[in-house]
Amino acid sequence: MRNWVATALLIAALLPFAALADSASETSLEWGWVRSSSGASSWYVTRGKATLHVGKGIVDAELFDHSDPTFRRASFSGTVSGNTYTVRVHIDGTDKHPFTATGRLRRLCWSDGGGREVLILSNGLESISLSRELTRGENCEPAA
Repeated sequence: MRNWVATALLIAALLPFAALADSASETSLEWGWVRSSSGASSWYVTRGKATLHVGKGIVDAELFDHSDPTFRRASFSGTVSGNTYTVRVHIDGTDKHPFTATGRLRRLCWSDGGGREVLILSNGLESISLSRELTRGENCEPAA
């Protein structure tokens, strides 16, 4: 009986750490973003903050407008294989058709700790770039 109780207590003590390990593979982080789209003779540029969720080979994001952080300007969802992302982008509040974009995640690491992650997605005609800072306490290893 004592072994069962000890085992149950050990499992209960370790559950929070298991949840942390699982949440590390499913991140939800605030990123900065910019989108550029070519027009007839000019470029259309929007920017703001984004929430990016990545986990188990799936990615989705919501991109909110810089001037109105409650207005979702765009969203995308798709797959991740290694550090290659393939997503379907939806531009909100327009009649623009959804499009597929691909890109790679790059991680730049600073010698004194921390770094930056950059994800650039494009379909050849327009691009969405996201970036976020890694704090000095975060483990940083360059993306392959």
